[in-house]
Amino acid sequence: MEIFEAEYHFRIRSEVRPSQVADAGLGVFALEEVAAGELVGMDFPSPRRLAAHEEVRAQPAELRKYSWRHVEHVYFAARDDLRTVTDFLNHSFEPNILWHLGCYFTLRDVAIGDELTVDYRIILAPGWQPDLVDGASRQPIEGLEWRQALIESCEQLLALMRR
Repeated sequence: MEIFEAEYHFRIRSEVRPSQVADAGLGVFALEEVAAGELVGMDFPSPRRLAAHEEVRAQPAELRKYSWRHVEHVYFAARDDLRTVTDFLNHSFEPNILWHLGCYFTLRDVAIGDELTVDYRIILAPGWQPDLVDGASRQPIEGLEWRQALIESCEQLLALMRR
């Protein structure tokens, strides 16, 4: 288990430990309460972490599974020396965290001990991980086309901010 202190990148104390999501490996768990609608973290892209689709595809499979689309054909490329707590967020069709263009917002109140999850359909490109399935329902997780993913995350963020 690794404890991540609150920091500029991810503003809540969290712990990485075995996930409650079936077949997910490790997950991120809150070590403090957070109200719905809070900005809890940001991915800070740097030239060392942004990559084109083809560059990410050339990475080893283990690293590639921690890479995700930012917008259109630009990806955050996982690197062993740049791994962060957000690389351990698992998928849920009913997540408690919204990912929007590299920002993480709480979709509902988060209690101490809750596993933090995001909807991979907004993050992944179509066909990116064809064998990926939801741990609860065993349904396939298919990434949305980037425009649709952006619309989905914008609509969710607008609804969240209007509450």
